[in-house]
Amino acid sequence: MRRTPWPWPGAWPNDCASKSGFLQGSERNFRSGLDLFGPGQRPRAEILSESKEVSMRTCRSASSFTPFALAGFFLVPLCSPLCAQRFERAQAKLHPHMSRLLDEHGPVKGWVFFRDKGLPDAQAVKAALDRAEAELGQRQRARRELRRQRSGLVDWYDIPVAKQYIQSVESSGVRVAVSSSWLNAISVRGDRARFEVIAALDCVDRIEPVRRGISTDGLGKQTLTRTGTQRLGGFYGLAENQLLQLNLVALHNRGFTGAGVLIGILDTGFHRGHEAFNQPGHVVNVVAEQDFVDGDANSGVEPGDPSSQHSHGTYILGCIAAYLPNELVGAAYDASFVLAKTEDTTGEYQQEEDFYVAGLQFIEAQGADVATSSLGYIDWYDQSDLNGLTAITTMGVNVATDNGLFCLTAAGNSGNDSNPSTSSLIAPADALEVLTIGAVDELGAIVSFSSDGPTADGRTKPELLGTGFETWTVCSSTDTNCTVQVSGTSLSTPLLAGMVACLVQARPTWTVGQMRARLFRTGDFNNGMSDPDFVRGYGIPDADEAAFDCNGNGIDDGADISGGVESDCNANGFPDSCDIADGISADVGADGMPDECRRRGVAQATGSLSSAAPVSLPLIVAPPYPQVGKPVRAIFDLTTDRAGNVPVLSVKFAGEVVGRLIGTPIDSSHSALEIDFSLPRDASLAGREFELQIEFYHPGSRSRTPGGETRILIRP
Repeated sequence: MRRTPWPWPGAWPNDCASKSGFLQGSERNFRSGLDLFGPGQRPRAEILSESKEVSMRTCRSASSFTPFALAGFFLVPLCSPLCAQRFERAQAKLHPHMSRLLDEHGPVKGWVFFRDKGLPDAQAVKAALDRAEAELGQRQRARRELRRQRSGLVDWYDIPVAKQYIQSVESSGVRVAVSSSWLNAISVRGDRARFEVIAALDCVDRIEPVRRGISTDGLGKQTLTRTGTQRLGGFYGLAENQLLQLNLVALHNRGFTGAGVLIGILDTGFHRGHEAFNQPGHVVNVVAEQDFVDGDANSGVEPGDPSSQHSHGTYILGCIAAYLPNELVGAAYDASFVLAKTEDTTGEYQQEEDFYVAGLQFIEAQGADVATSSLGYIDWYDQSDLNGLTAITTMGVNVATDNGLFCLTAAGNSGNDSNPSTSSLIAPADALEVLTIGAVDELGAIVSFSSDGPTADGRTKPELLGTGFETWTVCSSTDTNCTVQVSGTSLSTPLLAGMVACLVQARPTWTVGQMRARLFRTGDFNNGMSDPDFVRGYGIPDADEAAFDCNGNGIDDGADISGGVESDCNANGFPDSCDIADGISADVGADGMPDECRRRGVAQATGSLSSAAPVSLPLIVAPPYPQVGKPVRAIFDLTTDRAGNVPVLSVKFAGEVVGRLIGTPIDSSHSALEIDFSLPRDASLAGREFELQIEFYHPGSRSRTPGGETRILIRP
């Protein structure tokens, strides 16, 4: 992330000093981009503890500095050295691209990032977190409880931008366009003079331009008016081949068509008048929508919209939601939708990234399960910025996936080559856990326009592929009964978003990481391996195999497990071998058993022991060894020469009893007598010497008959 230096508070005069603020500087301690502006995954208790001795930051500038900033750099020679120093420090907060744009274009739109949340103490932090949790929507809370990858339900990212900071910025004469708690930033439009005033505020960390984007479709269209001759391909009509390519029809045939799953789409707007969205008994279900361009709750066609405003978004919705049996059926035709209009197609400011971030936060707040976008942002970024940490939309996606939202995005249409040292991605395709989608034709061949990776930090992108050449979808015009073929990674992305929605219905407990692992495992490139040229990723996924045949042997996982072909020690419905191969379970012992199943080891002993003549029984802890601190279960077959004897077993280590069992009366023999033992202080069991003491007593006798003591070595 590009950063500019910030002076120590003592470097400023007292009247404009930056006072210690809650979490000051913690935004610099980030993990994988998720803590870029806050404490991220640290527990709430640690956050509260950190805030105990800090005071709230003011958001002001020195009164003597403000007119200087308004006047601009021409007054620098008239300022004292201290005044000039203040000006230089304020200027340092302006990103180089921001300064250039202000000089070249005049008023521009910029992000104003704040240094903290403006909370004075631990009590205020706790209250803010409690409010954030109380304000979670019912569906949003349920999804976070099920799939969130951080501890707790809320964190720093859910605390709103401080109102007093927003007011301080607005006092410069600008108006807020977007406020993002995830970024701890607001977007405003202004000229150099106003941004210099804003930069002088001590609560402001830095100012960056709002980047613009590019579309990822439009590489050739062929419009067809619907006629009876198009009733081809059975139920799915023209869409059949593009869904068969993902083996999604097989998943549909099991009953998983996206029902009950909520999909969010970020795009240009959505014309929902097409008959494929309005079949009797099957009208597309939109549970929430928002127009971030015009600031209203209508993502559809509005007076004054240009004719092309809703084209792109309508294509995307059609790929997923179309329901016109025997004509055109989408990838998740029973799903529900949240629609976010984030692109203004009228001119200079199309596809601004602040609207994207606002739209994504809106989708997450509605409790959506899946979010898909076919928009990309690369203006004023270069490929070295696409490292999963830097681009604004990328950081937004990182927060969303961490909250358990499955996110998909287009790789871009800038072309590919066989050179792994070059790339042509667009943000947020580089986000850490977004599913980045490239394009193939109907036969599975990579298309020339599909962007390639890797990311700047060497990760595989794109990761998965779908039909993005002459993909069938609905028309976007006012004609409500025609279909169209459109090309671009914009079109392959919603097909896979629909597939993910169907998998969510089939496997609702899967986390973002599990979904990614299962899909990558089924990719057709090289048996689950990724393309070293970073063009095809893991290839075309298999939806049905991902959900029900993770080992790819042609037999459902349930049948493998019930038939004893595969084990499922953690009872999650998948073979242990798949859990380990996909990284869902660790296997430290490399013996095929997931570590979470190592709750106990098993020790077996054979032999006979009488009350009068004890014998030595070799006791061995058999691999796999238990996790440190977990018990071993020793299993004995005992015999006694006196019916009714009760065995008493004790296991000692260094004189300390670490396991004890009083058994039940036995006759001549007793099988599978079990005693659990473990080492204190969470030490490893391997190679330790234990003492096994066995006694018998008879319920009719007041004394026990010693059975002797045997020293046992626990061997690897």
